[in-house]
Amino acid sequence: MQTVSFRKERGAKGITMKIVLDSNALLMPFDWGIDIFRQAEKLVDGKAEFVVFAQSANELSTKTRKQILRVGAIMNALKKEGAEIIPGQGKVDDLIIDYATKHRGKVAVVTEDRKLMKRLKEVGLVQLIHSREKNHLVTTWQRND
Repeated sequence: MQTVSFRKERGAKGITMKIVLDSNALLMPFDWGIDIFRQAEKLVDGKAEFVVFAQSANELSTKTRKQILRVGAIMNALKKEGAEIIPGQGKVDDLIIDYATKHRGKVAVVTEDRKLMKRLKEVGLVQLIHSREKNHLVTTWQRND
């Protein structure tokens, strides 16, 4: 497996990248002030379409009172961005892995979960987006040749 840095090639057209937001990514705007939507859009080629699993919001609603209060704001932001909210059964990480496998080469995942990142590296052809210094997002492509 080879890991290479990814730099956006300007002017890529006709590509639609699905950007999957993990549960912890949904809290980045609140915890670190990161605009996950604008920053993630800048890191992918072509058009960005956001995807979130319904279980991610459910995970947040079982956390602390502070996080529970944020769920409404998060859901409003997702709606405003036109995010696709996907229902499903099972653990969020497993759903993300399945989705990334089906959309190899056309999916980016925003997460801070190291175990999920490791599993996504094994899938290959997945663009990983994570925070750097808790103030901005960075990306790498994971190629499994």
